[in-house]
Amino acid sequence: MDLDNPQPLAWFQVWVRAFTRPWPANYRTLIRDPQASPARGYWWIFAASIFACVIWTMLLVYGIERVQPDLFDTSFTLLSIIELTMLGIAVGGIICLVVIINAAIHNQLAYWLGGTGNFDNLTYAQSLALPLVVILVPLYGFPIFYVPLLNIVALKAVHALSWIKAAIPVLITTSLWISLVLWLN
Repeated sequence: MDLDNPQPLAWFQVWVRAFTRPWPANYRTLIRDPQASPARGYWWIFAASIFACVIWTMLLVYGIERVQPDLFDTSFTLLSIIELTMLGIAVGGIICLVVIINAAIHNQLAYWLGGTGNFDNLTYAQSLALPLVVILVPLYGFPIFYVPLLNIVALKAVHALSWIKAAIPVLITTSLWISLVLWLN
């Protein structure tokens, strides 16, 4: 991509590049996309959360059918699909809110550490690969650990920080989110 005259990228190009090429130069290129905006990132996360809930529903229905076929009921399946799709809408909203909160905390901490970026670019950069993560988690489980690494890359790309300074906000927020989840349980 020409940095002086960036061309718009399709959603799948952005997702694949963000997920498979996690380095700051690539992220700087992606945030220069003329279509780059926090709203685009939020929409991707929201839609991917709904899609992931449909995948979870299919896996759940398949598992129930395989383990106890006598419990399998068509009305149960349809009700589950509707309920989990509605849950997906709520989860999509919650994930977007978490991304916004994370980006706000990361942005402020990065600023205090000498960062030069802005909130809009950071929010977009941190949302780039999340749709693939949301979709892949129920299938494989591993990508959830990839998110902090991608957030560090986004901070380094947007705020021009060293790797250590970019890791500090992510370590702080990851620790806070894990503590919150453990406290709620």
